[in-house]
Amino acid sequence: RIYKAKYYPRSSFWEARLGTNPLYTWKSIYAARGLLECQLGWRVGTGENILIWQDRWVPQLVGNKINTGPIHGLVLTEVEVIKCIPLSKTRCEDCLVWRGEKTGQYTVRSGYKELMYQSDTTEISEDIQMKVVNEKLPVIKAVGSNWWRPPQDPGVKLNFDAAYKI
Repeated sequence: RIYKAKYYPRSSFWEARLGTNPLYTWKSIYAARGLLECQLGWRVGTGENILIWQDRWVPQLVGNKINTGPIHGLVLTEVEVIKCIPLSKTRCEDCLVWRGEKTGQYTVRSGYKELMYQSDTTEISEDIQMKVVNEKLPVIKAVGSNWWRPPQDPGVKLNFDAAYKI
C-alpha cells in the first residue's frame, strides 16, 4: 500500500511509472514487472474483470491472448480454444495466475527459469556486451591494464578494498 500511495495512487501497478528519484526497492519491483507481464494470465471466473481483446486469458493461444482484434472478429481456431476453457460451477472472481507453474503461484524457481529462457532467446552482439562491460567497470578502464594483472603462480590470494586518487 505504501508503494501504491507513493508511485501509482490513481492507477494500477501495470500502469505505474518509475517516477523521479525512486527508492531502490521500487526500481527493483518496477524492473521485475516485465517478467511478470510475460507469465501472468487470467484464470477465468465470472469474466467481469477481463478485457478480452487486451488481457492474457486464453492459455492455449500464442501470447495467451486473442491475436485478432474486435474489428476483424474471432478466428475459428480462437473460438474453438475459448470453448475448451473450463467454467467454474460456482461464481468466483477472475484472478491473475502465474503461467510458469501448474499451481498458478509464482516461485523463485519458475521466475528464474523464465529469465533464463528469455536470455537464451535474446541474442546480444559482442559489441553490445563489451559496451555494457565497459560502462559497468569504469574504474578498471580508467586505471588501465598496468595496475592490475592476474596472478601468475598459484599462491595466496588477497582481496582488499582501497581508495586512491588518480
